[in-house]
Amino acid sequence: MLLRLVLAVATAGCFVAGSMLMKPAAGFAHTTATLAVFACFALGVTLDLFLVHLRGEVGSAVVLIVGLEAAVSVVLARWLFGERVDLVRLVAVGLVLAGVALLEWRPGDGTPEASVAPGSHTGVVEPVAELGSSGDAELGVHPLQVRVDRPS
Repeated sequence: MLLRLVLAVATAGCFVAGSMLMKPAAGFAHTTATLAVFACFALGVTLDLFLVHLRGEVGSAVVLIVGLEAAVSVVLARWLFGERVDLVRLVAVGLVLAGVALLEWRPGDGTPEASVAPGSHTGVVEPVAELGSSGDAELGVHPLQVRVDRPS
């Protein structure tokens, strides 16, 4: 749980840093700032890959990161660039954070949602047909397996 939170905050931080560097980059006018934007987003996506792998879900990981990014971006844009923060913007950020909270907590017991191992949410069906006879030693499966999923 702590590692997931640290990854989410670090990922959102990279995306926020990249977003804040867009203004100094002035489009593509300033090469150093532009490269920094790309570097921040590349690092953010890399951390996001690890987060999705740990969570086992893409949707909730993206919503968590985007929610954190939205809240921090509004504050930093106000502080760094003097952008206005009005009631509508505050309510919008509050709704985003409420959505993140709803996705992160199970209703009823107030405990965080249990970690879902990648692939554990899908049913595994044994292959019905196999083509070829050589086995793949690394994966322990035949390279030409044909997987047929039948509806329940």
